[in-house]
Amino acid sequence: MNWIDKYRKIQLFIGQMRGGISNAEGELLSLINYRNEAAHGTPEIILDSESMLEFCSFVEALCEALTELMTYQVIQKQEFVGQAKEIGTITEWFKTPKAAIVKMQEITSLSVGGSLFLVSEAYCQLAQIESIQVSDESISVVQTALEMEVGLKFDVDAA
Repeated sequence: MNWIDKYRKIQLFIGQMRGGISNAEGELLSLINYRNEAAHGTPEIILDSESMLEFCSFVEALCEALTELMTYQVIQKQEFVGQAKEIGTITEWFKTPKAAIVKMQEITSLSVGGSLFLVSEAYCQLAQIESIQVSDESISVVQTALEMEVGLKFDVDAA
């Protein structure tokens, strides 16, 4: 459950709803226990609507985490067989503009409107490039070089 515990929406849920004193496994076990008690026993505790909505929020975050984990695993397999490759590493992330400084590891062409996957140990999202900057100059297409730093603005927040 390491990926799931690191997933940003799970961390946000645990922090906001549980004060940081739980984890994904504990939340899932709690939900399963409530379900089992309701289905096979005589429930001693009836959850109020707020508690039910909290569990719904957790399940939604869990489903998103599992979806991104599966995408991550597919990309890893594609990379292993040469169908995908890592082209760079994010060295700095700017949350407000959803932008990153990327140190290129591959010679490739990037263009505004193009898509790539942003991948880490806790997220894996398809992102569209909204703008490109090289040496503080906005451009629409760039042919990268090894070790080149490129500023990329995306349509999603990854960090």
